[in-house]
Amino acid sequence: MSKLKNLILLVLALMWIGLGCEKESTAELTEKYLTVDDAKYKSGKLPTGKEDVITDVQINKSVINGGSAILIVTASEPLAQIYISVDGITGYYVYNVATSGLTYQILINLSQELDVESLVINVSAKTDEGAVSLVEDSGSIKVVEVGTGKLQVSLSWNKEDDVDLHLFEPDGDEICYENPASIVGEEDEFYFKFYVYLIEKYTSHDASSLEMGNEDDVEILLEYLAEIEDDIDIYEEFRGYNDNDFLGCLDLDSNADCEIDGVKNENITYSNPENGTYTVAIDLYSKCMSGVEGAKYSVTAVYNGKALSLTNPIGQFEDDNYGSGDSESQYVTIGKFTISGSSKSALLETVDQRPVNDKLLLLKQKLLNAKAARRK
Repeated sequence: MSKLKNLILLVLALMWIGLGCEKESTAELTEKYLTVDDAKYKSGKLPTGKEDVITDVQINKSVINGGSAILIVTASEPLAQIYISVDGITGYYVYNVATSGLTYQILINLSQELDVESLVINVSAKTDEGAVSLVEDSGSIKVVEVGTGKLQVSLSWNKEDDVDLHLFEPDGDEICYENPASIVGEEDEFYFKFYVYLIEKYTSHDASSLEMGNEDDVEILLEYLAEIEDDIDIYEEFRGYNDNDFLGCLDLDSNADCEIDGVKNENITYSNPENGTYTVAIDLYSKCMSGVEGAKYSVTAVYNGKALSLTNPIGQFEDDNYGSGDSESQYVTIGKFTISGSSKSALLETVDQRPVNDKLLLLKQKLLNAKAARRK
């Protein structure tokens, strides 16, 4: 009887371990790597067969944590299901094909917790006839780290074009390449404090005692700032900056003015978003490669770790759209969302008006070396 009891306990323990391992692997793929729109997670290994029916697998060669990417699978015959996994990670997704044709477009959502330098996506499929294909892979995909914060809005596109992400805040302010920082209060005052931060980070000067209201101190600050190299990444600096009046920022800008970097992602992150309704829009600033089809794009918004619903999160620019040059009339509205319960709504009070220090704002443009400085 004792042996039987021990055997039962052993079997139960092994079952518990197995369930625990499966739960852990499920979390690893879905929470640490990616999810797939309109697909179901399955445990185990990616199905693989002998049919050579997948002819092409395309996806951006750069992705960002918390962002998205469009996976395009092309086959030589109609598919019933497409299987998707991350190389080296247990589990996969089953995507049931609901469209006709031989090319299939699938939205991949990258986890905000994605913390690897690169990854490879593996794809196999089942044909309408029931045959399972060989496994094809995406090749190595670089992971570019961005800020996530409480609110993250991201854009991804698949052609080497200059596409811009625009976010209109509840008070009407616009966050984009030209105005990358979301702040409370006066812009020149914010940048004065930000310049002090840069000076103390990149020089040996102590700028903490400088006062914006003192014109001599402003001149000293400008002298110190001139010692900093022009090629610092202002977007990356914003990401590392911490100030009570700093709500969020554009911290990744790609393919600026058709200087191709291959990232094809843009990202806006807020540590302290204000209450109210936001509007997301994108703009094809310039089509950098003529003679190719219009770029396909996807946009995601995440608040407190949960995806927000957008009206038009996926789309494609017309083939003959060569760019608006930042004409707001040609912006594509992606959708709106509303945030409530933020602690920052009380800060949005009218501030006393005073003369703006133009020297500080001119330096703002000098530092925006990715886009705004070249377009002024």
